[in-house]
Amino acid sequence: GLEREIVHPIADAICQFAKDQNLTYTPIDQLQATPGFGVRGRVEGRDVAIGLVEFIHQVTLNKLPCEIPPQATLVTYLLVGSSLFALTFLDDVRKEARATIQSLKKLKIVSWMLTGDHQHSAAITAQKLEIDHVMSDLRPEDKLKKVELLSRQSPLAMVGDGMNDAPALARAHVGISLGLIGSEAAIEASDVVLLKDELQLLPWLFQKGRSTRRIVKQNLTVALSVILLVTLPALLGWVPLWLAVVLHEGGTVLVGLNSLRLLT
Repeated sequence: GLEREIVHPIADAICQFAKDQNLTYTPIDQLQATPGFGVRGRVEGRDVAIGLVEFIHQVTLNKLPCEIPPQATLVTYLLVGSSLFALTFLDDVRKEARATIQSLKKLKIVSWMLTGDHQHSAAITAQKLEIDHVMSDLRPEDKLKKVELLSRQSPLAMVGDGMNDAPALARAHVGISLGLIGSEAAIEASDVVLLKDELQLLPWLFQKGRSTRRIVKQNLTVALSVILLVTLPALLGWVPLWLAVVLHEGGTVLVGLNSLRLLT
């Protein structure tokens, strides 16, 4: 009942598990969601909450044990009245994720992993994928601050699909989201939306971006050369007008043909 209206991978996993077990959801009163932390409400006069252990502490106003089972890469805590439950999850890494990271490295792109998962989970995933840098236990505002810092150091592209990623996606030089699984907030904040949720499109996207920048520079060089070498001399009477028109239109055609190379 708490996770039913929440857009989050953990919420999806819990709801799917409940569906597989033919469990019906419990109606929740006074439902309140705190992005990046958890969800709380009341059922029959009892406080119920699910989320990070810090969120549970806020609800109960007491310190609760926070032991992470070593076999699990992610833990979410469920509070029902005075009873506390630990829900353990295992993150499945996409098959194409590691190959995508390796392809980005060949393009000399440094990879960062910014996640709200705890350090244990983030370290395992980063090791599997050979990600260069990883930061864990990040709230949405923490992600935004880190993206702002990285953006000042070098051009930054961020890939995200969650509601919590939206502020950071908007702040990055280029925000990239996945169209099928991405939240509405993430898609709205992104500059690029991949209609297919295929991570292997990222290297292609970066290569296409570099090709576009290179061709734009070439076209600007041609256009400025025509102005300097043809248009100005024609105005001064040094070049016949008909020849200036032919060269100018020829330059325009050349720029158009050069741009068509991006279709390949």
